[in-house]
Amino acid sequence: MGGRGLIDRITFAGGEMGQKLVARADTAKYQIAFEKQENFVTLVEGVVTRAPGTRFVLEVKDSAQRGRLLPFRVSSSDYYTLVINGGVTRLVREGGFVQNPNTSIFEFSVPWVEADMASLRAAPAGNLLYVTSLQKPQKLTRNEHTDWTVAVYAPDSGPVGTKNLDVAVTVQASAVLPGAVTLTGAGSPFKAEWVGSVIRIDDRDLSLTPEWSASETGIQVSVRRRWNGNVYETTIDARDAGPNAPTHTEGDVSSGVSDINHAYQTWRYLHSGYGYVRIDAFTNANSVTGTILSRLPDSVTTGGSFRWYPPAWNAADGWPELVTFVKSRLGFFRGDRIWLSAVDDPDDHDLGLADDDNAIALRLRAPDASLVEIKWALPSGALILGTADGEWVLRGPNVFDPLTPKTIGAFPETGEGSTPHVPVRVDGGAMFVGKTGKRMHYGKYDRQKQLLETQEISVTARHIFGEGVAEMAWQRDPHRILWMAMADGTLASATFMPEQEIIAFARHPRMNFFVENIAAIPGVESGVDEVYMIVRRTIAGVTKRYVEQLADYFEPEDADDATAIGAWFVDCGLRVTGSPRTTITQLVHLEGQEVAVFADGAMQNRKIVVGGAIQLDRPSNDITVGLPVRGYLRDLPRNLQGTSAKQKRIAEVDVHILHAGGGKIRAYDPENLLPADATAAQIADDRDSWEDIVETGGYDYDAAPPLMTGQFRMNVEGSVRDEAQLELVCDDAMPFTLLGLSPVIEIEEDD
Repeated sequence: MGGRGLIDRITFAGGEMGQKLVARADTAKYQIAFEKQENFVTLVEGVVTRAPGTRFVLEVKDSAQRGRLLPFRVSSSDYYTLVINGGVTRLVREGGFVQNPNTSIFEFSVPWVEADMASLRAAPAGNLLYVTSLQKPQKLTRNEHTDWTVAVYAPDSGPVGTKNLDVAVTVQASAVLPGAVTLTGAGSPFKAEWVGSVIRIDDRDLSLTPEWSASETGIQVSVRRRWNGNVYETTIDARDAGPNAPTHTEGDVSSGVSDINHAYQTWRYLHSGYGYVRIDAFTNANSVTGTILSRLPDSVTTGGSFRWYPPAWNAADGWPELVTFVKSRLGFFRGDRIWLSAVDDPDDHDLGLADDDNAIALRLRAPDASLVEIKWALPSGALILGTADGEWVLRGPNVFDPLTPKTIGAFPETGEGSTPHVPVRVDGGAMFVGKTGKRMHYGKYDRQKQLLETQEISVTARHIFGEGVAEMAWQRDPHRILWMAMADGTLASATFMPEQEIIAFARHPRMNFFVENIAAIPGVESGVDEVYMIVRRTIAGVTKRYVEQLADYFEPEDADDATAIGAWFVDCGLRVTGSPRTTITQLVHLEGQEVAVFADGAMQNRKIVVGGAIQLDRPSNDITVGLPVRGYLRDLPRNLQGTSAKQKRIAEVDVHILHAGGGKIRAYDPENLLPADATAAQIADDRDSWEDIVETGGYDYDAAPPLMTGQFRMNVEGSVRDEAQLELVCDDAMPFTLLGLSPVIEIEEDD
């Protein structure tokens, strides 16, 4: 006894499922997923479309070295992608490299070497970009498009480490005013690695300066008093202190007047009980020379003070590893240490008296006293910190409160843990990689509940994460896609829109392709976020590293009379337009490669690039040439409900397409797969087993062939198998969007 039925398949919001789940027909996601989804992306509408190819931008400075991409968004209408490689930075802007007036590529020197590339982290602020690495932090300043400066980020007020507590280890200064100074130590306080860093030296004896009093009268000139930690000096002879205590931290301020004939004392700010010195040269453990950055207390010249603070950042203890802005503070992170600058002043790390606007320094303390290692920091509702063992939130008593030295708190929230990487801010939360690099987590901070909630979104596609994630880029517009450069050089994607319950993973295998870095920057003109990659390829036997941009998603120029003109489904491609031509000569970057040729809205035969050129089959005006990209879909096994069928055959299929050209379909049969060493006859037989979805009329045409839209019933000659599956391939450069794929299945039921 047999039967026949149509299985409606009109949404693909599940993406590709892993092999461990292909038998889970009981799950809701099974009904909307694929067994394989390659070079197709799921759109937020639940349909799938061909993933765009890439556009060749330019080769990096030195293809023998790895590079790094840093997005730098100055404003809503001004942005760059920094391409760091070979000791220089080049700039990509609006899809092309910034050039000098003589059309040469603009570049400027940077201190980073290849070993620093993976560690680079950046935080933009207007025309400034703060960058951390394995070396000293740097500050990049953009003055004009072709005028950039690079300088060590070296605040004059720290940051400093924990105060020395050993009374036998002291520091004495030869001067107090800003300028050159010799520091003499006792107990070997100095290290050679401190050269270039800042130390803080405090007043060695607070009792030497009496406290200010409002009742003091007739104070002589040049008398010093202390108030609220600050030291002031009188500037007028024989005047009363006055009722107003001095609180200023620069210049001279009067305490006021009692009447028109009697003015109170004027107080000159000297220091806050301490000063800073940058160490310029190391003599030995008890002697260094340096530069006084802010006035030192006089007492440190008459004896050694044990009240001093070593530099927090130096070659011995390490440099900050992460950087980000935390509300209006610039934050740096290393290990379990956190340093936040003063409010609205990224160069001020003076802890002061812990006033609300002062800088902040703190350490994370795990509840079990284990060592905390901060791996990433991302503001998203609150400041979320990813550590090796879990996720923390840095905030005030209330998430809406400002961060102050007295109210800031670090709260452990969840326990996923992370590997070192750059997380991305996505709609409503943050996407980060787990401690093995093989799990993708979504974290969302609920401001009302003051609670961080995380979930693993990679559960149904763990096979994609087998080698781990290396880099991520969030392309919010137009389709909310997270692009992932995997550790093995492959590319994957995840369409993510939690409010619509869309989490759809896909793989993107490409030819001669190893993606080493990926970054996204918001688009300005088109509103489409621009995705850039550094791709390693082997060209003519030589390793090349190219900057490539993900092409635009295809939309026909005229939806009512759609053609494929403008489509881009080739990799590392170039587009040439103008008068009719038969030779393309700009292809030296693809020397020796077999390329796909898409000309005037249709395909031509593939060509081999020789001498940087190819000959076209016919004169064409609009030509896109690049490496072929193969799109492939394999549906999951489908069963008719209420049957106990053991044998099935796909007889027909309803294919619903939108603006599609090309594409082929057939019933999947693993026993008839083409072997790697297939003969010409086997290749021909395999080619004949596919059914064309859209007939293109071959390669000869007078005008661009129209794209097809609609639902079509197609005959599919499938064999009788235990499972009924379909496979679809697009191996040309034509657009293809799939809206529905509904097989008609014939079954044989058990007696």
